[in-house]
Amino acid sequence: MMKKEIGRLPPRDLEALSVYLDGELTPRERVKLEARLEANPELRQALEELRLVAGALRELPQ
Repeated sequence: MMKKEIGRLPPRDLEALSVYLDGELTPRERVKLEARLEANPELRQALEELRLVAGALRELPQ
């Protein structure tokens, strides 16, 4: 079962992960976030949860 890290994130981290998944970070922002992801397992878990949610939403009928 997932730990539900998404709900525990500060709003700015949630926004950064969302923009990261959308491919809209600047190269500098991306490098900084990827360094944080490497160092922070909770942030990595939250990113994975967001990926799963985004994938599930894409599969919904329109």
